[in-house]
Amino acid sequence: MEVTVIVPAKNEEKNIFHSIKSLLDQTIKPLKIIIVLDRCTDNTEKIVDELINKNKGIIKIIKKSTKYPKTIIKAYCIAETINVGLEKAKPFSEFIMIANADSIFSKDYLKECLNIFTNDEKCGMVGFAHYSNISGSGYLIRSSILPNLNNQIKECAAEDTYIQFSVLNLGYSIKNLKKSTVTLLRERGGNSIFERIKYSFSKGYASYTLGYSFGYELVRTIYWILKGNFSSFAIILGFTYALLKKIEKLDIASTDIVKQWQKKRINLELFKKTF
Repeated sequence: MEVTVIVPAKNEEKNIFHSIKSLLDQTIKPLKIIIVLDRCTDNTEKIVDELINKNKGIIKIIKKSTKYPKTIIKAYCIAETINVGLEKAKPFSEFIMIANADSIFSKDYLKECLNIFTNDEKCGMVGFAHYSNISGSGYLIRSSILPNLNNQIKECAAEDTYIQFSVLNLGYSIKNLKKSTVTLLRERGGNSIFERIKYSFSKGYASYTLGYSFGYELVRTIYWILKGNFSSFAIILGFTYALLKKIEKLDIASTDIVKQWQKKRINLELFKKTF
């Protein structure tokens, strides 16, 4: 069972060495690690070159431009960067892992993921559960699913959630890791309050495109503010902005999946129970 890891990176000089080292130190080694450098202006490329000199399984790709204009919603560019890596990964190994360059993976991470796939043929995706859903960093997907997705990640405002919906629509299950973990080297959204507000705004915007309800987003916003995450007030602002602008919603094959997803998150986050 072979795994190809794709790592999108933009100006990650502080984190990328630790992230790649955690992948190289896995008890089950990845077949190759494809690092896509997205218009980096710091020392990220230099650090990657040093890693390549010591590890033949690392491949570097330079992404020099993007077709997306500069915007507060960064997910479009992230998905575009991942797709550059997917194109390089062909022919695909049995499993594809998407790993952010600011994440550290526990030593048995790949081992536990592959064990889950081995024991459940209908499992299409495995990852670390960040709160109530699979984290966008560190998920593994069966490459046999990718032809159903045109062999790429949907370039949208919520690429990681959209692919989870796609896996469920195809009749596969998604499993959470029980023991292995992902450690984020910085707070989600960034270390500054301004970056975290932008991140929350983009989450609300993305939720609208996924078909979430206004009531759900309002409850979600209040919940996170009460938890002390005050930048979360921008979630409902992002949702409302997309609503007023009549941003096109994503083509989700089953609205029932969206409703079940919202119910699952409410149960796990508010009531700490599964169903």
